[in-house]
Amino acid sequence: MKKKRFLFLFFALLPVFISILIINQQEGKVESQKNREDIVTEYLSKYQFETYEVQYIAPYDGLSISKEEVKVTQKDLEKEINDILEAYAKIPQINRKYVKDGDFVKIKLRILDGKDIVVKNNSQLLKVGAGYFDQTVEESLVGKKVGQKYSISYTYFNEEEKCYRKACAQLKVLSIHCFDKPELTDEFVKDNFEYDSVHAFKVGLKKQLLEEKTKQVEQKCIKDMYSEIIKQSKFVLSEKEIAKYAYQKNVAETVEEAKIYNLTLENYVDSCLESSMDEYYDNMYLQAEYEIKKALIVQSIYNRENINCSLQNRSTEDENYKILEEVITEWLLKINQLN
Repeated sequence: MKKKRFLFLFFALLPVFISILIINQQEGKVESQKNREDIVTEYLSKYQFETYEVQYIAPYDGLSISKEEVKVTQKDLEKEINDILEAYAKIPQINRKYVKDGDFVKIKLRILDGKDIVVKNNSQLLKVGAGYFDQTVEESLVGKKVGQKYSISYTYFNEEEKCYRKACAQLKVLSIHCFDKPELTDEFVKDNFEYDSVHAFKVGLKKQLLEEKTKQVEQKCIKDMYSEIIKQSKFVLSEKEIAKYAYQKNVAETVEEAKIYNLTLENYVDSCLESSMDEYYDNMYLQAEYEIKKALIVQSIYNRENINCSLQNRSTEDENYKILEEVITEWLLKINQLN
């Protein structure tokens, strides 16, 4: 009796199980199709654009991209070694009374713009003549005596107000220092690097430089390749949308970088990027335009060529897009014989 009841329930519920299985398979197909068609669209839609699409995609095979020959010259190696030695240099205090051009000096500094103190530093180390401060201020240090206090007036250009202003620098020379760069010896190499001799260090350093240069050439080749496709293609994308992307992504990243140094965006751009705000925003716009168009090109090629790319079990659209871009880039390099 129990067996008959079980069989009755099994056959009664069988159509339901089959229906569920069919629905799951259909949903799987829909999800797979969605991954193929919408992965880049989802990535870009986070910035809520109204319209963005490739109206015409230029041919992407047979591109005339030249790949630079990678080599490390003796001059490259010597420059890298000199940079490393300078990084390990010490700046000890020396027993000399008067400042010379090229000296490293520690100063106490206060700069007044009118009655306002715009710079105040009780222990600032600088190299005389290196251009760390205003040229007039640096040149005034030559010949000054340790312990001497003095003031000097000068004129500087105010970036915010776009005009020249007068300022007064109040200085005191605290001490004079020299630049003590170490010599490249077996002992230095053993103490600071995983090498037993200068010869082994140079061989390893040359290999490292070659790898870095190879990567730089590859990155340039990829940038040139996408730029060539973008240049010949047509897009539906407004300046407003590009500016919006630039602000929400690129500028936001710079703001986070500035926070690391406890700086405002304006101060970070001026002191760290050494750029005016106008130049910075122009660069962010151009960068955003390239990134958007490249993403649209990647999506178009992915859909058109039906390229196999596993995007399963990825946590975010950003991660999915990064994997997708790598696959499409490798494919483009291969068909253009650039890898």
